[in-house]
Amino acid sequence: MLTPFIHHNASLEETGISYTPTSLGKWALLAAQVFDSYKLDSQDIFLRSGVTLEDIKKNHARIPSSAMVQVWQKGLELSQDPYLSLRVAKLFHPAAFSTLGLSLGASEHVHDALQRACRYSQVISNDAMVNLIETDHEVAITVSAGMTYEVKNFTGLEAVFACLLVVLSRLAGPKFKAHEVYFEHTFTGDKKPFEAFFKCPIYFSANANRLVFSKKQIFKQQAFSNTGLTDKLDRWIEEDLYQLRQKRLAPRVKKLIELNVTQGECLLPTVAAQLAMSSRVLQRRLKSEGSSYSKLFDECRHDHALKLIENPRHTLAYVSEVLGFNNPGNFTRAFRRWTGVTPQAFRDR
Repeated sequence: MLTPFIHHNASLEETGISYTPTSLGKWALLAAQVFDSYKLDSQDIFLRSGVTLEDIKKNHARIPSSAMVQVWQKGLELSQDPYLSLRVAKLFHPAAFSTLGLSLGASEHVHDALQRACRYSQVISNDAMVNLIETDHEVAITVSAGMTYEVKNFTGLEAVFACLLVVLSRLAGPKFKAHEVYFEHTFTGDKKPFEAFFKCPIYFSANANRLVFSKKQIFKQQAFSNTGLTDKLDRWIEEDLYQLRQKRLAPRVKKLIELNVTQGECLLPTVAAQLAMSSRVLQRRLKSEGSSYSKLFDECRHDHALKLIENPRHTLAYVSEVLGFNNPGNFTRAFRRWTGVTPQAFRDR
């Protein structure tokens, strides 16, 4: 057997959007429709999580992932249906995955759709890492914990797996099925409804969340595939993700620090003023994104130090002073923390 080949979706650092975990608004609206089907008050369920349904009906709307966790928990509690995620799949429409759902539906074959689902998974939620793992005979979508993802958010994960299977079944035909499904969370009820839906064995309390397919059935050319359409839809998806990334504050702060990294710690109020906000507000907003000014400043110092040290004309004392360190000893300690070696050892190598 070959060593598994892993297709990674964009990393947290590459995308720059995972510091502010959010979920797709249309996905949240699907949850609201499901709650309504149980005769529950979906408006109230969302309000209890600090979200109004009117807000998430707007185009490109997103909901904080922490709020979405609360929504799923409340819906599960009020519906008293352990198979709520399967109800989600029954009411699912590809548009609930926004442009990604349409692109999946026009994919060349199931394998192509799986690669696309992995590559653009952050359209649905940027609160987890999604990978495509391949061996000789199988391919699996895996979901790893993100910043606010918790095992208790199992209903949302079950629903995503179930809805993805719906999309793939429409591509490959009604006989298409998963090979195996694994969930990290526990389930003490009857597994038969899950196994009937996925048409395969279901394993709970597993060491990973995986939706596994046999390679024998995922490369069949689909009659309604449209590469011209998927190319255009993919470009729209990439533009949406880019716009989402631009809304983050951390990249803007880091850019300003990079322009003035030699000015020392006093840069915080300067950067805050350039962004038309107080230092306190700046720090609070960075914290909400899982970052901080000191972390961004440290990263910029690190990057700038490497550039300066590469120039043999710069003495280490000069580099230390330019970067705003009080003395060379503090610079050496910081550099060892960044690289594992002293500045001189790094230069000698």
